[in-house]
Amino acid sequence: MLPFVSAFLAAGRDIITRGMTEKESSSAVMATTFGLMIVIELFTIPPGIITATIFENPTPGLGPWLTPSPFDLCVSFSGALLVAGGHYAMIEALRFAEASTIAPFNYTSIAWAGLAGYVVWGHSPNIFAVLGTCIVIMSGLYIMKFEYLRHSARQKI
Repeated sequence: MLPFVSAFLAAGRDIITRGMTEKESSSAVMATTFGLMIVIELFTIPPGIITATIFENPTPGLGPWLTPSPFDLCVSFSGALLVAGGHYAMIEALRFAEASTIAPFNYTSIAWAGLAGYVVWGHSPNIFAVLGTCIVIMSGLYIMKFEYLRHSARQKI
């Protein structure tokens, strides 16, 4: 159920961002997004503190909390910069194209996640994951082609 909710919210975010880019700069949209993320994430601090004080090991299977090393912090910071750059690029893309045209490019994250899972943890996706990914990507390519044909037909009129 969580993947469906996540996909629904991500699509809503793209549609709202598309509407905002008509009136606001990309920097303003990005600042609004990150500001809302910070506010929402602040609500996770109290449950985290309560859970950590009640339970000796609040994350079974992951082990106790380890303070990140300077290298870990650099990797996290680098990842945050890359995410911010990707978010800015997506905002700019939504400024110039329809969300339905851009959405298929989001599917590349599936391939990157699969590659990262294999490289970092040695996890290979099973046949169902591969087939599901193929269906999602082919659907996105079909929609992209359909949108291109619809836009071309509209240009001829």
